Parts: sequence; structure tokens; C-alpha cells
Amino acid sequence: MLAGLWLAYLSFGLIQGGIPPLIGPISEQLQLGRSAMGSVLGAWPLVYIATSIPAGALIDRFGLRRSVTAGIILISLSGLLRAVAVDYGTLFLAVAVFGVGGPFISIGAPKLISTLFDQHN
Repeated sequence: MLAGLWLAYLSFGLIQGGIPPLIGPISEQLQLGRSAMGSVLGAWPLVYIATSIPAGALIDRFGLRRSVTAGIILISLSGLLRAVAVDYGTLFLAVAVFGVGGPFISIGAPKLISTLFDQHN
């Protein structure tokens, strides 16, 4: 379980940090200005903040395994959608999907670890 969570966090970091090194080529191919690209880069933190509290409630309601799995699926979906983005809207949506899945990983993983290891050692 610990290795699976480590891989989830690794995927979280790799997908989150995938666009910034490629700003130039992505902007050119999709014909995006600096403001548009800046809003794309800011999409996931904005959505992440807005969905963090509901994600915590959903984790409590549906359980850790389902919630963390949903987070992994949403983060993977974000990566795939980024690869097929054709304009500003599709790229913005792809990055925003990451913001929906991110809280399930960053909130669910520590909670899951706390249930796996004895706290009284």
C-alpha cells in the first residue's frame, strides 16, 4: 500500500510539473499568449483549493481506497487530456481536472498511512 501511495504522489508531481518546462512549444503549437498560458498554469491550484473541503468529505463518505483510486484516475485523465488538447479551452480543462483529483491524493494518502501504521510506538 505504501508503494502504491508513493507512486500516486510521484505521478502527482510528474504530471503537475510537466507543463512548465514546455511552455514555449505548447504556447506556439496552440497559439496561446502569455496571459492565456498563465491562466492554464493557474487552473489546477484554483480548482484544487475549491475542491479540497468537498474532497475531504467525499473521502470520509466513500472510503479511502475508493477516493485515492478516484484521485489516481483523475490525475491520469488529466495527463491524457493534456496530450490531446487542441486549444486554450481543452488545455485549461485538462489542467483543471488535475485540480479535482489532486486533493484526493494529498488528503487521502496521509489518512490512509495513519490507518496502516501504529501510532503508539
